[in-house]
Amino acid sequence: MLQLLFTTVEAKKSTTPAHNIGTSIFFYFLLMLSLILLRFQSNQILRQLKVKNHITIISELSTVMSIDFKKTLNGVHPSLSDSSNGAPLSISNDTLAALTGVVHSLKQEKQQRLQKVQELTKFLVELWDLMEMPIDEQKAFSHVTRLISASVDEVSIRGCLSADVIKQVEVEVQRLNVLKASKMKELVFKRHNELEEIYRGVHMDVDSEAARKILTSRIESGNIDMSELLQSMDDQIRMAKEQALSRRDILDRVEKWKFAAEEEKWLDEYEKENKKQLFCLISDCIYEFNAFGS
Repeated sequence: MLQLLFTTVEAKKSTTPAHNIGTSIFFYFLLMLSLILLRFQSNQILRQLKVKNHITIISELSTVMSIDFKKTLNGVHPSLSDSSNGAPLSISNDTLAALTGVVHSLKQEKQQRLQKVQELTKFLVELWDLMEMPIDEQKAFSHVTRLISASVDEVSIRGCLSADVIKQVEVEVQRLNVLKASKMKELVFKRHNELEEIYRGVHMDVDSEAARKILTSRIESGNIDMSELLQSMDDQIRMAKEQALSRRDILDRVEKWKFAAEEEKWLDEYEKENKKQLFCLISDCIYEFNAFGS
């Protein structure tokens, strides 16, 4: 367009006298209007790019959090969510400001959701470890455990921060908290049985019935932290294993000594029996010799 204008101006210069100031002013203003139009078109293109960039970001955030993308855009301006009627995208100041606000709001929402999922998942992992949950049950939540150490910019999987996923983790944490009391009691008695087996293996006397009654009484009183009790029993098991190892070494030495003593006793008896048999044999030989001589 500018090239055409310059061509027209040059043509007019060749046919118009230099003193025709009115014509020159007309073309000057025409040139200025063309420059203004070009600037307006550039600004329009820039606005369109900004709008499309905002829409792309909103689409990505909506995908991660399973938010209705079209509904969100329609709340800003109908032209953003429905281009089927051929209407141009709204690129007004109000639209750009609204889109900027939506992007900021969704980014904050993503950050908050990720933080909530990470906190819930960490608590969930603690419950798994405490209750010794099977690996197969843990695998059902691998889609959230992989987010524990992720930064907000690294999270891009479809629906990984949806309201349904957060609800799923919340429900599981609540379920495990309900099971925790009975499961912890089961684990405490499991540790108690393990402790008894260690002592029994090295022939140490333990009053199992009395110990079990004390444990039951402490648990049913409700005045004890089950996690601390479990940790205490783990410490007892560790100490018992160390004691058992030392005691087993002594028992092994005693067993070796007993075996050596029994072996020595057997050899003594064997030697006595051999001497007895040899004496009998010599006596028989002497008797036969005397009988033969007479």
